[in-house]
Amino acid sequence: MSVRRLNFLDDVQWKNWLSFFYTRISNTFSQKLLLQSPESTIEKAKEIYVIKDIPAYLNMKVHPGFKQRKAKMYHGYFINLGLYQNMEAYLLSRLSAKKRSQNRAYKKRLELCFNVRYKMYYGHIDKKNYDFLFDQLKLMIKRRFSLKQMKYDGLDKMDSYKELMYLRILKKRASLFVIYDEEKPISISLNLIDKDIYTGFMMSFDIDFSKFYLSFIGILKQLEWCFEKKIRIYDMMKGDLDYKKVFTDSTYNYYSHILFTSRSLLSKVIANLMTYKISWYYRSLYFMKKWNAHLIFRKFKGYAFRILNRKTAFEAQPEISFENISVVDSNFQLIPINIDDDSNSILRRPVYTFLYSSCQSIKSIKVFKILDRSSYLVKGEKKSIIINYQY
Repeated sequence: MSVRRLNFLDDVQWKNWLSFFYTRISNTFSQKLLLQSPESTIEKAKEIYVIKDIPAYLNMKVHPGFKQRKAKMYHGYFINLGLYQNMEAYLLSRLSAKKRSQNRAYKKRLELCFNVRYKMYYGHIDKKNYDFLFDQLKLMIKRRFSLKQMKYDGLDKMDSYKELMYLRILKKRASLFVIYDEEKPISISLNLIDKDIYTGFMMSFDIDFSKFYLSFIGILKQLEWCFEKKIRIYDMMKGDLDYKKVFTDSTYNYYSHILFTSRSLLSKVIANLMTYKISWYYRSLYFMKKWNAHLIFRKFKGYAFRILNRKTAFEAQPEISFENISVVDSNFQLIPINIDDDSNSILRRPVYTFLYSSCQSIKSIKVFKILDRSSYLVKGEKKSIIINYQY
């Protein structure tokens, strides 16, 4: 007997398989009934179904043709916005004075260095613009995970998300939040919306701006929008990330449902073994993180990634060093360059990092190639540096 593994959101809910497995589903957050179907007879299942990533806030009644086992996986994180009168009350309750000051400084620094604007697409977006933004989101994710030397498992599913999410945005069941530098998107968040529940489904940013805390800035801007729209729950889903622990005030569990036919002894045995295996795996991960043993595993995965992807463009990155200078050497032969050109893309991240540390605007600097050296001069109104590359 085979075992079929499914993701709840991708393979069951969005592909209209809910009524095959369940007769009633309700959301305990919104009190919304998601499914009510008759208890019809189904044929004897030839497979055992393992449905992963089911949030505990869904109250689910399994079809009587199946028996069910549950295995706990990991935590999901959310903010119960209904507990707070407004954005200010939330910030005072959740963040220390130091953290609130830091977040204001992050936003102020970003807006000092770049000509930034924020846009929430909800209910309407031009299809051409949507396609461009979605492709940019996919590219951002690929670059981030390549830099981290990790594989992003959801990348293969993004093409199937593309049309689905566009239709949901038009129906106000999803949104796209974008931070722009001029006309260039530098952070993109794709979100699901179900009445008064706002779910951060997918988010990434341009790694050249990694110094600027775009995740924090983006979440705070979206929280402002959520309070304006009377959103009650901001669900940040799974992922044991530091920023989620900063902003969220509650957690829930994700489960795997193991469903099998009640008329098969073999199915029951296999289902019990699968339940034990899944529970043991995620409990082991929990203790690995508690003892920091997961860091060793992460290093091993990074090494494996480098071996398997040694021919990619991200393989050999040069070493970079910085020289602070007060006077430009008159012997330098300088050629002005534009870091917006793709041929100079390798310069963007160190230049943007310099802008952050020196509190200067991108409009106030000039970048030059120093001839006969693998070096570049960044000349600003307040400070200047030389960026050296060693290959």
